[in-house]
Amino acid sequence: MKAAILAILLLIGSSVGTPQNLSPWTPPKQPVYVVAPNNTSEGSGPTDTKFGDLLMVQIFPMSPESANTDGDQAERKKLYEVGKVIPLYVDGERRGEVRTTVIKEHQCNSAAALVVPTLPAVSKMIVGIATNSAGIRSRPGSRRNATASERASAMQLAIQEFRRNNVEPSLMSQIKNDELVVIEVDDTREKTLVGSFFVQTKTERDDVFLIVRFGGSTPTVDYSNYSQTTDLDDFKDHLSIAFVDHLDLNGDHSDEIVLSVHGYENEGYEVLERQRGNWRVVATGGDAGC
Repeated sequence: MKAAILAILLLIGSSVGTPQNLSPWTPPKQPVYVVAPNNTSEGSGPTDTKFGDLLMVQIFPMSPESANTDGDQAERKKLYEVGKVIPLYVDGERRGEVRTTVIKEHQCNSAAALVVPTLPAVSKMIVGIATNSAGIRSRPGSRRNATASERASAMQLAIQEFRRNNVEPSLMSQIKNDELVVIEVDDTREKTLVGSFFVQTKTERDDVFLIVRFGGSTPTVDYSNYSQTTDLDDFKDHLSIAFVDHLDLNGDHSDEIVLSVHGYENEGYEVLERQRGNWRVVATGGDAGC
């Protein structure tokens, strides 16, 4: 429930207008999973997820919900099958498969599959997208860290977004950024930068997550999400958004982007698609929390 509320807040917080009369998103016909090491929570029981486990979490379709957390956990365990092998993609490139070895309880109300890569060269710290959807093209990965010039351009756009959300001008020189990466998401091979920026004072923290398109002479903000944190003791009102990976899930020659969304004792994922120069959230899932 908390993760669902987070998703609603994120939709409200998006600061880039989405054009009207967009075509409906064509969802994939098979489930979509995020594969990533567990770094959010661990339980004490033998069936609980542990830090460092390579987990596979279904993010689409949305997990079933029941009237209580025990019911949620039982239903979500049914999403996974021990021994099942699912193709793994990293930065758009096929990297073998992952095989389910154990189904574990994750957080207080969810479940996840412990998986192992089928290719020996694939690290157990890998982050990617797994799906059995047919027709997905594998292409060489192009993900890299942003250059100094790209970072500087993105910083100027971040300043604009902070100012648009009434963050004090005097704080603009104190903006910091997390990892900024550049990817290619369609056949144009134009560069897309994804990452987050923040500024913190003694009383509050302001964050903005950006997707920036380098498609012409001037980079543009295709997606922006701003949030403010005032509980600096426990960060109970803090939202952390991070890029996970990208993949063309439905064969329209334009990748979807998957983001992770973490709040206080909860987590979830969002799937974004790009239409008419803007990204929009088209699906949420993989929510877990206590």
